[in-house]
Amino acid sequence: MTHGWLIRGFVTTARRYRTITIQAGDHSIIAADPLPDELRAALDVIHGTH
Repeated sequence: MTHGWLIRGFVTTARRYRTITIQAGDHSIIAADPLPDELRAALDVIHGTH
């Protein structure tokens, strides 16, 4: 179904997912929501890693 995405739908869906890096002294903590499988598959196609 990854090839059926419209650009608007893809952008709307992808916009919800962010990665946040928190710096605490010398340590960095990365917080992120896991991507749904369908969005991950679409990104793999875009990056050519499918």
